Amino acid sequence: MPITVDMEPVRTSRAARLATLAVTIILTLALLEWAARFYLAHYQASDVKERDALVGETYKKNLDMDIPIEGNNGFVRLITNKYGFVGPNWPENKEPRSVRITSLGDSFTAGVNVPYEKNFVSSVGNALSDAIHAKVESLNFGIEGMGTGDEHKVYKEYARNFKPDIVIVWWYSGNDVTDNLRTPAESTNVASTSAPRTASLNPRNIIAQSGLWRLFKLAAARSGFATAVYKTLTRIPGMKEIADKSKEKWHDSFIPPELSVAFTSAEPDSFTKGVATSRKFLEDFKRDVAQDGARLFVVVVPSEMQIVPDMARIIIEQYPGYDFNKDQVDEAISTVLNDLGIAHLNLTRDFERACQGQLKCDLYQCQFCHLSQRGHDLVSERVAPALGRWYVSGQ
Repeated sequence: MPITVDMEPVRTSRAARLATLAVTIILTLALLEWAARFYLAHYQASDVKERDALVGETYKKNLDMDIPIEGNNGFVRLITNKYGFVGPNWPENKEPRSVRITSLGDSFTAGVNVPYEKNFVSSVGNALSDAIHAKVESLNFGIEGMGTGDEHKVYKEYARNFKPDIVIVWWYSGNDVTDNLRTPAESTNVASTSAPRTASLNPRNIIAQSGLWRLFKLAAARSGFATAVYKTLTRIPGMKEIADKSKEKWHDSFIPPELSVAFTSAEPDSFTKGVATSRKFLEDFKRDVAQDGARLFVVVVPSEMQIVPDMARIIIEQYPGYDFNKDQVDEAISTVLNDLGIAHLNLTRDFERACQGQLKCDLYQCQFCHLSQRGHDLVSERVAPALGRWYVSGQ
């Protein structure tokens, strides 16, 4: 008598296992995606920053804590005031016959890797006080991640309330052009950044917006993975031409835009737009500062790759095939400032002379880091005399 086997339970069991596996994969990817987005949203010292209803983000208010210095160089005391900016609380009304400076900038201006009283913002105020024989109050409104448009917003919402005599915008050549490709609403406005974004259903756009993909690109760029793959392929006979042709599709996605846009000829349209937007923000700054009866001064702070040959070599080797021009940003911003008639000082040549061609220069805390104490001191030594002459001359 033949034996019959009911296959339906087997099929059902297999289907259930496949469904369970699919759900597990989807949930795992969703969890990893959430974790990647959480990490990227809190990347770089976000534990000391918080949302601000007026400008999008400031440091947490009334901090008094030790934070690690870049490059495992110990700890430094971070002190913030009731407004969420670096330093002690400031009186809204300045003292009679005193001069008040408000400084706007990004993380280089905030300078949290050194004690606030030794930051170049504080040091410039002290040195200027000696130069003009008057009390100078130097208020630091620098916030990590700010572009010029963001800084203008901070000026309008906070800094102008302190009725400054001098407004200094500290331009950082390393990323201000690319930061200014974002509008202030996109980069700092709470309503904008917290609102859900409507993504295109195009698969390439969905992947590009994925937290996992962006985290992979960040890790690949830092590890040199893309460069290693490119070099490996070009060593295989007949593969160099193919690798070069496909470079735009895969290798270009690993180079940070602050390099490709600002220091190469790879994205001329984006560079032109970034410079034009920077011009508009600086023009707005000039108008509002003048309306407030204050005077505007811009200081250009160079990036490490412009100053240290070893840093430039590392970048050029990591991203082969690009035509790097380390002076491209400085030349463009100098033209903008001259056209707008804004008084300014470019520190690039001062940094070059101080480093004297050294492979590693102690003006920076470590490789690809912020300024060291010596760097802050150099900025103060160069800026204070120039600022004093400009202020006294009234031009």
